[in-house]
Amino acid sequence: MRITYLIWTIVVISFVSCTSQNNTETSLTRFNIEDTNKTSKVRLSDLNVKSIQYVPLETDTNFLMSDINKLVTTDSTLVIFDFNTNFFHFDLNGYFINKIGTIGKGPQEYQFAFDFTIDHKKKQLLIPIMNESRLMIYSLNGKFIKSIPCPKYTRNLFHTDEGIICRCDYYGGKYKGENSIFLIDDKGNIIKRFSDKYKYINTSFTSGFREEFLIYNHHENVYTKEIYSDTVFVFKNLKFEPAFILDHGGKTISVEAREKIDNFDSFEEIADQHSKEINMLLWGDYVFSEFSFQGSYYNFFGSFHDKDFNIITKDLIINDIDGGPGILLKTTIAKNTAISWVNAFDLKAHVASDAFKNSTPLFPEKKKELERLANSLDQNDNPVLMLVKLKE
Repeated sequence: MRITYLIWTIVVISFVSCTSQNNTETSLTRFNIEDTNKTSKVRLSDLNVKSIQYVPLETDTNFLMSDINKLVTTDSTLVIFDFNTNFFHFDLNGYFINKIGTIGKGPQEYQFAFDFTIDHKKKQLLIPIMNESRLMIYSLNGKFIKSIPCPKYTRNLFHTDEGIICRCDYYGGKYKGENSIFLIDDKGNIIKRFSDKYKYINTSFTSGFREEFLIYNHHENVYTKEIYSDTVFVFKNLKFEPAFILDHGGKTISVEAREKIDNFDSFEEIADQHSKEINMLLWGDYVFSEFSFQGSYYNFFGSFHDKDFNIITKDLIINDIDGGPGILLKTTIAKNTAISWVNAFDLKAHVASDAFKNSTPLFPEKKKELERLANSLDQNDNPVLMLVKLKE
């Protein structure tokens, strides 16, 4: 009798657990981005945009940057990581403040960086040194503070109130340890390890996708997405909880497909067959995804409150506010403000084009302002930021 009761209790607990998990999955907002054959044009006015502001970044030979790799804002400034792995500090009007860190082989220098994060409370910048198991910490005024240990092969990281999230890449040998995501404290001690959901055995071809793991901050929440899953997770209460689903209709790469890669040709072939998120962000009521499939790049816009708003486009967002260049969203600097950028050369070329001259934007006076800005720039100047604000 007791055995029967025990078995029944286990069955009930298992059923409740599975039901709870399934209910969580089915209750999530699901965005359908399966049909890439149906694409549309998207205009800024379609997205309820209030305004677009241009911020030219100050230019000097001492802080001339290559194209922007990543941008993060503080309360009153912004830090730009360029493709030459320099870290430049500007105010929100685009005026240069200082450079952070130095490239080199010294104890207070770094040779190469993949990512960075900012501790907003301490006003410090953290850089992972991927092959050296350490984080370099600098003040925002550019001075080296200290190094702390971190898990080996840390490639992505993000600072939270609970600690520093470290995401590690393991490309060589047999994949992989039980954990590739860690939470560490400000001394480098491991607070928590997170078990890998997707495990595979590496072949002799040890290469990874740039889109292995996306990490994004929105309104003080950290969102993550792995290349194998359509589910986006949010970091809360020391765990990753399902937040919403970017449903590619079974086109996301699987572990089984990954294990078939054994040379560069098969890497390209398999990569081409599957949808891969390149970037994602939340912007007001919208979710935005930039993804690739079968050699083409797409942008998706969905709304959390309007289920009929579901747009896939192969083009940049058309700027019908002032006739400026097309826009590809990069990140957000506030809940309702997204940011992109354009090279000075490209902005000048666009303003000089017949398409711009013949355009009839919603705000003709803004078109004249943009023309004056472009004419004031040299083609070799630093990039121009574009701040796109939604109506409240």
